[in-house]
Amino acid sequence: MGGFIFMETEGLAAAGAAASGLAGTQGALAGPAAAGGAVVPPGLDEISAMNAARIAAHAAQVAAMMAASAAIKENYAASIAASGITCTLQDLMSQAAIAAVGMV
Repeated sequence: MGGFIFMETEGLAAAGAAASGLAGTQGALAGPAAAGGAVVPPGLDEISAMNAARIAAHAAQVAAMMAASAAIKENYAASIAASGITCTLQDLMSQAAIAAVGMV
């Protein structure tokens, strides 16, 4: 980048890639989170069956929350990468406008 805007757009691209990787990891862990509630076998009484159903429902909610959070992280990663591209383009356009006026 030129001397007009001091921003490391390569760093933004790397941060976007890292955030995207974290979103993928979190999305992959949503499945095992749901399976974690299925390992509790209910006992013979109705309280044990009710508790097992509650644990399974809670595990499903955790998996849904993790999947939604992974989607939000993926959008965040895309916005970071887009910010780097936008800043680079804006800097190039500013340099071209200044050069056209003859100041550089």
